[in-house]
Amino acid sequence: METLRYSWFWLAKGYLSLSRQGVIKLGKERKDGELDFIIAAILFNLKHAIELILKSGMVTKTESFDKNHNLDLLSNRLRKETKTKSKHLNSLVKISKKYHNFNFSKRKFKKANFFDIENEVFRYPISSNKKYILSSEVIKRFDRGDILEISRDIDQLDKIMSKLYPILRREAGANSSLRERHMTSAVASLLAPRISKRKISAIVRERNRNGQPISRG
Repeated sequence: METLRYSWFWLAKGYLSLSRQGVIKLGKERKDGELDFIIAAILFNLKHAIELILKSGMVTKTESFDKNHNLDLLSNRLRKETKTKSKHLNSLVKISKKYHNFNFSKRKFKKANFFDIENEVFRYPISSNKKYILSSEVIKRFDRGDILEISRDIDQLDKIMSKLYPILRREAGANSSLRERHMTSAVASLLAPRISKRKISAIVRERNRNGQPISRG
């Protein structure tokens, strides 16, 4: 199970790192609209990284994950499953909803008026429900301030991962120990009558062998 948890973790880190590399390349080389196409790839990798971070948290905490791509639902589920109050979890939920609701660079998406429930915008030029078409005009509106905002979110997500996962692992370990104690108790209660009967049978056999009567009192 530890290998599976780690697989989710490094895959999330991988997509997040790709989005960061795109931001770095833009900062160094973008001139007069060149490399605008990279912005869509940066945003897709970032949004996919958020999905994997949320699912990685769920796998770490509960050894399972919801099979959907809705960042809003996934973040709500992780918050519900996490008992420890954490500012890092709150920050993760906030960022997840921000990109789910298109509240980043809001002026660029005034006409979007929908939620990316499949987390697919920037992956394809048109959403599966055909409510959104990604145009080059939208991408061209992204300025240096927008890229800096995205860069800060990437850095914050990286920090969240390093701080939040130890909390989730501690909770998962505590839950595992509790489940083991409950199981041990349940098994013991089931076996106890059988053990008692075996002991009684052994006593009866021993007394019969020695010719001793079985006392009822």
